[in-house]
Amino acid sequence: MNKRWKHTRNFKEVLQFFPTPEGYVKATPIGNANPDLPPTGYAYNYVFNYTDHLGNIRLSYTKDPQSGTLQILEENHYYPFGLRHEVYVTGSKRQHGFGNDGGGGDIDDVELINVLRTDYQYKYNGKELQDELGLDWYDYGWRNYDATIGRWMNVDPLAEHPNQVDKSPYAYAWNNPIYFIDPDGMVIESGSQKEFDKQTSRVIKERDKLQGKIDKLTSKAESKGWSAEKLAGKIGNMQERVSGLNDAIDGFRVLELSTQVFSLNPKASENSVSYDSSTGNVSINYNGTALFTHESVHAVQFHTGDIAFDTKNGGTVGQDVYDEISAYKAQWAYKPSSVGGLKSSSEVNSNWVQGITNPKTGDQPYRPGGTANTGIDRVNVNSTRDELIRAYPHLRDSLQSLPANATLKSIVPNIYGVK
Repeated sequence: MNKRWKHTRNFKEVLQFFPTPEGYVKATPIGNANPDLPPTGYAYNYVFNYTDHLGNIRLSYTKDPQSGTLQILEENHYYPFGLRHEVYVTGSKRQHGFGNDGGGGDIDDVELINVLRTDYQYKYNGKELQDELGLDWYDYGWRNYDATIGRWMNVDPLAEHPNQVDKSPYAYAWNNPIYFIDPDGMVIESGSQKEFDKQTSRVIKERDKLQGKIDKLTSKAESKGWSAEKLAGKIGNMQERVSGLNDAIDGFRVLELSTQVFSLNPKASENSVSYDSSTGNVSINYNGTALFTHESVHAVQFHTGDIAFDTKNGGTVGQDVYDEISAYKAQWAYKPSSVGGLKSSSEVNSNWVQGITNPKTGDQPYRPGGTANTGIDRVNVNSTRDELIRAYPHLRDSLQSLPANATLKSIVPNIYGVK
């Protein structure tokens, strides 16, 4: 999820919100009474999301800038396949109440006041609700999902995969939405499946443990009347970690259903992902669950085309600092002490990554021009010459001689990646 903009009739962009690890920041335009003209500035309000174990955003709340009190912006509850409970949630049109005769014999429809419809429409599984034209579909990136019928509106692109052939290509989460979510798909080498299950179960267990602590604190806060600030202080970074682990678990699901075969090397001396030309497998090399979580992110990046491999040496191609930021954030979510005990994933930024130093050699592999050849700007297999120059300025002279329409996948002769 990126920043959200809307356009005025004069095609001027107006910022609506931008995401944070805990929720989002609502941007309210100020300084211009004409709605068709861009604002001269913004007022910013932090909004915090409470999410469950499936990534569903159940509650959004903020601090009222005028009264200083806690204000609930939206509360949602879901049936297993994602349809929202419409009787009592924020924004409902009606709820049932007793009649005015006092006898309780009649039940009237009571109109609820729809206090607020926010521009932030991320809800079930943390996905964006597309309510334009009354569709009420969720955007999952690859496909659109209709929670009313619990089915996709597009055929599964991996419908012919061996793990999928006995499933409907329109079925959501293998018809088990309490346990699974369904972002897209991947495959694990049969000999590595047991190890994969062990590592993923550890991550899920850590996520559930953190969520359990959050739930207990929330319940205690309600019974003791804690302020929102006190509750937030008690929860600390646990909600942020749960969110990060949910993203990692989504990635595991992607790897497990892919047409690419992944093999696991759990006792590697060097943590990495690499390509094995003898088998055609992508190897995930790690030592410990925290580093498994880290390297699995890179495996997913291969699936999305953010990185590729050189078949000649098996190393990665097209790696940039943002790929490493995502991987270290996932590692932090599982075990903060494994990345120096940082207090928040927001501390994992480009400066932090580029400053990582090998204690034995003193090498900084991710610095510009370092041994890991990590780009300073975003790169993928389709990046053009000029984009590659921005990412790898130390290679400007050699890249400048290439045609302007050259891409990474056309430059590297032995590249293996998503087509």
